[in-house]
Amino acid sequence: MKTDEKVLADIDWTLDQLIQNAKIIQSVSLKELDLFEIEALQKTQESLLARLLHTNISKKVQADPKSINVKRKIRRYSRLNARLVKKIENKWT
Repeated sequence: MKTDEKVLADIDWTLDQLIQNAKIIQSVSLKELDLFEIEALQKTQESLLARLLHTNISKKVQADPKSINVKRKIRRYSRLNARLVKKIENKWT
């Protein structure tokens, strides 16, 4: 079984990947992405999110006082993801 530090490191890495992917998506016009690229990015994001859920993130993050950085990354990713959803919504409405 993983130690709490290793679990937090895994969560931190996964959040870094989610944020990096979201930033890439934000920086590219949706017109420049074809359907296959959008689907690939979506599947990657879903896989990374599933990985987070599998680690039982809420209990680990809430219990560890060293997890402030992880909490910041969760908020950052949430904001980036919300902007992406809004961007897609605006494209299709």
